Amino acid sequence: MTYIREQAIRGLKAGDVFTVTRTFTENDTVAFGEISRDMNPIHYDERFAAAKDFRGKICHGLLVGGMITEVGGKLAGWHPE
Repeated sequence: MTYIREQAIRGLKAGDVFTVTRTFTENDTVAFGEISRDMNPIHYDERFAAAKDFRGKICHGLLVGGMITEVGGKLAGWHPE
């Protein structure tokens, strides 16, 4: 059982904070690009990303933003008393 789910079982209160980390792989980025049809070269081409002043290719923002669903999924079934 995860910390987030364990905390939800014990009870949540205002101010609780949860941290989720993940490293996205090249395959994750490619798959997300295919699904979303976002083929912006900033996600796939080192030289293009560098020309835009990034240190390297960048992950799709919505792929990263989707991590919030991990927290929501782990809190599933929780409800305030």
